Amino acid sequence: MRKQIFSKISSYFPQILALLLLSAFAAYGWTEPTQAPPGGNVATPLNTSNIGQSKEGGLILNTGGATNGLVIDKGNLCLGADCRGSWPVAGAIPSGMIAMFDTSCPAGWTRFAALDNKFPQGAATYGGTGGASTHTHGYTDKMLGTPGGAGPQISSSGSACGEYGSRIFTVEIIPGGGDGAPTCSSASRTTGSGDNMPPYLNVIWCKKD
Repeated sequence: MRKQIFSKISSYFPQILALLLLSAFAAYGWTEPTQAPPGGNVATPLNTSNIGQSKEGGLILNTGGATNGLVIDKGNLCLGADCRGSWPVAGAIPSGMIAMFDTSCPAGWTRFAALDNKFPQGAATYGGTGGASTHTHGYTDKMLGTPGGAGPQISSSGSACGEYGSRIFTVEIIPGGGDGAPTCSSASRTTGSGDNMPPYLNVIWCKKD
């Protein structure tokens, strides 16, 4: 009976010896904590829990080159005390900007028809209009006549009146004209219509949505 028990123990001897050696190495390699609990505890690693976590060191993301390096599904993004639900993209075009194109308005833009056939002019506020594509010049002409005569005349004394704009002119004596003191008549007139339009090139005005 003793021989059988010894035989069975002998068959497990290598395993027992290995276990004892591993225990000795583990005991030898263990280092006692230098602080009383819970001091010196290892920081909790970032995980998928619903509890807020902090990290004292820097955080480096997307070293594997994923398409989206950082995705915030809900809530705001905060840089210090500046928290926002959305952040402007560097170089993004602000909504309401008006620009000119040589083709139809691209995606995200709407044609700005208010500038069709007009030139933009800077001002403190938006919306003022004015100007015209043509113009005329006004002037007043004056002619000399006599009470009894027809047509422009001057008196026998040679006095005259009449002007074209600011230029004085003298009317010829018409023989056989009526007698009497000369009188001046005037009329306000305008010149023919003139074009204000300088050379131009049509472009398409578009406004950012």
